[in-house]
Amino acid sequence: MLHALTIGLSAFLLFNLQPMVTKLILPLFGGGSSIWLTSLIFFQALLLAGYAYVHYIVLKLSVKQQIFCFFSIITLALLLIPLQMRCTLIAMQPTAKILLVLLTSVGIPYFLLSCTSPLVQFITGISESSRFQNPYVLYAVSNTGSMTGLLSYPLLIEPNMQNKQQIYFWSAGFLIFALLLGLCLFTYFKALKQKQEGIFEKRSQDNRFDPNESNGAVKAKWFVNAFIPSWALMVFTHYMTMDIVNLPLLWVMPLSFYLLSFIVSFLWSGLSKPSLIRTITVLLPVAATIIVVWSEIRIGFVFKLVLSLVCLFAICMFFHGNLERLKPAPAKLTSFYLYLSLGGLGGGLFVGIFAPVIFKSTVEYDLLLCIVFYFIIAPYLTQVRKKIKIFFQIVFVLLLTTVFILQETIFMPPCTYKARSFYGAFKVKEWPAIPNQQVAHRLLKMGTTTHGGQAADALGHLFPIAYYHEKTGVGKAFLRLQNIQTVGFVGLGAGVLALYGQNGQTFDFYEIDQTVVDIAREKFDNLRVSPANIRYFVGDARILLRKAQVQSYNMLILDAFSSGAIPTHLLTLEAMEEFGRIIKKDGLLLYHISNRYIDLLPVLQCNAQKLGLLIKIYENPPDKMVLKYSSRWVAIGRDQQTFDQLTKDDSGWKAPHCKNVCWTDNFSNIWSVVNF
Repeated sequence: MLHALTIGLSAFLLFNLQPMVTKLILPLFGGGSSIWLTSLIFFQALLLAGYAYVHYIVLKLSVKQQIFCFFSIITLALLLIPLQMRCTLIAMQPTAKILLVLLTSVGIPYFLLSCTSPLVQFITGISESSRFQNPYVLYAVSNTGSMTGLLSYPLLIEPNMQNKQQIYFWSAGFLIFALLLGLCLFTYFKALKQKQEGIFEKRSQDNRFDPNESNGAVKAKWFVNAFIPSWALMVFTHYMTMDIVNLPLLWVMPLSFYLLSFIVSFLWSGLSKPSLIRTITVLLPVAATIIVVWSEIRIGFVFKLVLSLVCLFAICMFFHGNLERLKPAPAKLTSFYLYLSLGGLGGGLFVGIFAPVIFKSTVEYDLLLCIVFYFIIAPYLTQVRKKIKIFFQIVFVLLLTTVFILQETIFMPPCTYKARSFYGAFKVKEWPAIPNQQVAHRLLKMGTTTHGGQAADALGHLFPIAYYHEKTGVGKAFLRLQNIQTVGFVGLGAGVLALYGQNGQTFDFYEIDQTVVDIAREKFDNLRVSPANIRYFVGDARILLRKAQVQSYNMLILDAFSSGAIPTHLLTLEAMEEFGRIIKKDGLLLYHISNRYIDLLPVLQCNAQKLGLLIKIYENPPDKMVLKYSSRWVAIGRDQQTFDQLTKDDSGWKAPHCKNVCWTDNFSNIWSVVNF
């Protein structure tokens, strides 16, 4: 019972920490979904380090050395409790900075938690007195604790605790865990001291361990069957959090299904046996996903979410089932877990680190589906004639090559350009003019979200389109308000709002992604033709705006909330207070909150009421011209005369009447404003 309780609590803390600490660092890096993926890579790397540490110590060191190593790391971890977020001021690439912040903030405690499962399972596997004659049952216990820790964060902890309370709650659990682990180690070393070392050899013989079981080929299979599910976890998580909503619940759902496949596979090994039913069960969701992705069928959110989770679970069940059949005797389980974690880290590194650098698109998603399909079918080729097998392999290679070329080299119309960065994959799409139907135009897309574009009238003059045309809230603000000299913009997109610029005005664009700046300047003409003096500031807007002079802007326009990756730190009470200081007394804050799944109006209304500010919302219907979208713009300010000027003879501006949802730097919960 002690062993099971220790493993269960360590797994709970291990996976409860992941969404908690990632949410805490979101404000430092702009709120993008890639922050969660990078954090996953960090956690996978420390998991590998923990497994390697245990593998080396239990097999190479003496008892006294083991005692020193384990209790040293426990003592060091306890010195860092309660946790503190250590934010580095060093200028570096976002991925490297995230890893450094996590390492200095939670590295040692997380490393100790990572060591626990393989260590306690090893102790159990060599102990004749243990109730768990099969220590792999404890692996299912570990994954059950992991799922509980994951799901409890978005469902119980995040909605009911402030950030500081979450840290203290977790730290208290860690102290209990350290005590339990100390008791496990005490009983282990006490047994060794009583000269019970003979049980090592005995239990190893009882498990009939095959010496060829851990040869190079088997280890390669361990790695591959851990690599592909990790790859799948990363691409499906990125898809869900980028195109739908970037919130902890959607962080943990894919990871929970990933862990559930481990639980099912290692508790009910019969499900892992090869059979036609198993093949069909895995093949159907994969085939359905391939059809939906490659045909670009427009489907509803719920179906998209369910299909993604079912497909991920099917893939994980297939490969983790293979791992269950390949598991070695308990005496070799530290080696098994070492290669399992190495494969998991490999999949994470491929998708989270290398793919954004070497690919222009999210081609790793398509490649994954092809490779999974091949591995599902491959076992049935072992008994066919050699020519058929070779033909199938040639077709598979051609398929991979074709998919890669279509995604990375030859852009299918209307796509004319692709680029990728840490924050997402971008496409520029262009359509020709069709008389009486549409004007020639191009749009900037990230996933399914449009970030502006450009279009010209019959005389070749560019005009504002998408969410920024003259009948939107922001369009009316530019056309109605007088004496606008300086305007700040949070979010650049294709630079459509630059078209409202006039001679003598200064437009400052704050954009977190240099790639977006490059695309707006090189692939669109909005910035080039604008008469305004345009300046660019690359980095997190809230941090950069703290350097702006007090009352320096007539308007501050915040346009960073249209996709699923919502930067919540730009919406807190403290953020609005900071933004209010840099607009003039008669200035205006304009928030663009058009979003398919998230309603941010309750948050803005709460902030405005607490700060004693005026607030109005403008929702325009779509224009008959397809390029003029429906949008929601919220105006917030302190000057009644400015609001009278903005809303004069225009009944479209309305006072919001909704339930308040209050966010601060110490508490926010996106789930409270999600509207599916």
